[in-house]
Amino acid sequence: HYARNKTVRPRRRDAAYLQTQLLIAQKEEAEIQLQAEEYDLMAAAADLDEIEEVNANCILMSNLQQASTSGTQTDSSPVYDTDRSVEVPENCDDNEIFNMFTQEEQYTELLEP
Repeated sequence: HYARNKTVRPRRRDAAYLQTQLLIAQKEEAEIQLQAEEYDLMAAAADLDEIEEVNANCILMSNLQQASTSGTQTDSSPVYDTDRSVEVPENCDDNEIFNMFTQEEQYTELLEP
């Protein structure tokens, strides 16, 4: 069966994933040559971290824009939401978010079994 012959890679944020990343970092620090698979795993993890940061920044910027343009105050100071709910603003570009998630899925496939 194909799945049995495939190398099992730990899932992101899993204890096995974190252990693997720690061992790779220790090897790199000790200047031990990494295998090609270890380089690929580190590159995929770095790409996922970058995508997550972009997603977080997009949501933060949209929330700040929505809060500052809510129009409930006459001065230019920002307005903060008091109900503390987390929602994606309506003015956020759905295609942009979809493209980010599509990229994240591509990199996640590299990390999952």
